[in-house]
Amino acid sequence: GANLSSEFRDRIQKANAEAQQHLGDTRALAELARLYLANGYQHEAETALRGLTQYDPANAHWDHYLATLVAGYGRLDEAIILWQKTVRLDPQYRTAQLKLAEALLKTNRLDESRKLFSNVLAQDSNDPYASLGLAQIEIQDGRWAAAREHLEAAVGADPLFSAGWALLATVDDRLGDNAASDQARDKANVLGRFKDVPDPWMDELVTDVYDTYRLQVIASTISATGGAEKAIPILQRAIQVAPN
Repeated sequence: GANLSSEFRDRIQKANAEAQQHLGDTRALAELARLYLANGYQHEAETALRGLTQYDPANAHWDHYLATLVAGYGRLDEAIILWQKTVRLDPQYRTAQLKLAEALLKTNRLDESRKLFSNVLAQDSNDPYASLGLAQIEIQDGRWAAAREHLEAAVGADPLFSAGWALLATVDDRLGDNAASDQARDKANVLGRFKDVPDPWMDELVTDVYDTYRLQVIASTISATGGAEKAIPILQRAIQVAPN
């Protein structure tokens, strides 16, 4: 990280010492995992998280964090196994179900993916990410009209869902409905950047970020996807870390 405050270094040293003194001390390992993950130390974070999945196997957070990390490297087969475990440990955490379904879709395991997206919609019929996922599966199968239905459900549930409008424009094109396609494309362009599946567990790590540049990037991403008020505490955190 570019901006290593003394507080960050102190917390790392203290947690390291505790982890070495008490092997399998999950509290110290968790502290290390969160600090490393939050500040972009991917390799160190992976090592700590692997330890936690062994020493604290009932906590779904560790598998989810590790899955997110390895998926970022394109190691989707590994991520799938970890998200499957996350979903078993915490069936209520919908983000993990959606991430697992997306990873299955990317690796062409369409039946498993469809089942998961449908499960999410059974829990919440207004989940736009699940509708988007089902539409992508229908497109792979060449069922454009069915895809359009799912996308209309997605943007109906969340009119600010830019990814839904963008794909709807493509589908309307394919179905020869040019007027609808232009309208959907305009909507997507106005709405701008695609917002990833909300991930409250990853968001919790913001309080452990010591890199002000990273905090600014997080804040601007949140701002750009229509959450300006949610960006304020993150910028306040940046000022607290580096008052000058």
